[in-house]
Amino acid sequence: MATSKIFGFDNFAYRCGVIDQSRQDMEPSVYITDRNTDQPMVARFGPLLFYDSMPMVRTDISRMSDFIAIYASYLDGQGMFKAEVRPSKRPKELNSKVFSSLSEYVDFIKGGISSYTPSIYNDKLTRIDLMKEDTEYEVVDGNVDFSILDGVWKETKMEFDSVVRASGGKYKWTCRSLVSK
Repeated sequence: MATSKIFGFDNFAYRCGVIDQSRQDMEPSVYITDRNTDQPMVARFGPLLFYDSMPMVRTDISRMSDFIAIYASYLDGQGMFKAEVRPSKRPKELNSKVFSSLSEYVDFIKGGISSYTPSIYNDKLTRIDLMKEDTEYEVVDGNVDFSILDGVWKETKMEFDSVVRASGGKYKWTCRSLVSK
């Protein structure tokens, strides 16, 4: 789950690292299961840009003395996501089953430009390219109390791997329109 502030609003999107095999040279990419926002204007007009619905959520991000608590729920009160993150005692050492080191993770992230998300058109995905300049990546300790994906994607046996915080980023989005699934 990634959170971002766009114009000061909280935006949430589940992101899964994947390898894009639709191109001749396979490259790292991101599959976004859904985009969510806490702002009615973004929920209303975001679909015009992303060709995807952007459900409204309520968010609560609380800074405690030694951790940050993150909670998001849908407007009907159903919980979407609950987690805690705290500074790591080893911010440059990644404990991951997927990546052997923080630098391998950073190479994967920086090597990927494309992202795909389901669109409002049943047989299409929305592709958005993201050019980014992240200045720093830091390992943080985190735990997920629950996620809506635990039930939705139960058969995948998905498991939590690690948390990395990117900061100081400058982003440029380019909508590449719709692509076939």
